[in-house]
Amino acid sequence: MRRQEKKIKPVGSGNFFLDMGHSPEAAALLSLKSYLFMQLQDAAGDAINSGRTQQQLAKELSTTQPILSNILNGKMSSFTLDRIFNLLLKLKRNVHVCTTVTLAKRRAEVFLGKDKCVG
Repeated sequence: MRRQEKKIKPVGSGNFFLDMGHSPEAAALLSLKSYLFMQLQDAAGDAINSGRTQQQLAKELSTTQPILSNILNGKMSSFTLDRIFNLLLKLKRNVHVCTTVTLAKRRAEVFLGKDKCVG
């Protein structure tokens, strides 16, 4: 007889930073920063894969090769949101931000990714 498999349901809010004990506001900000940093990594990686060296790309971004290396290696801690935004813009990436009103009894949330802004 075959044993019945139990399905394991993940426990958590769906927001790593909230689950790590940050306030909802801090968790939302860290989620936004993390998401944008991953977009920055992708954009920098695409530029490197198109044939530019890290040294060339760092010069185009008005930064240094070690800082570019930090981006490519996911070392986000020394980057501010405004620095991430500026680098994304220099890499010719559009950044879309929108806000909507939440229902009175619900907590405001941050939605990340494409197609999250509605009309």
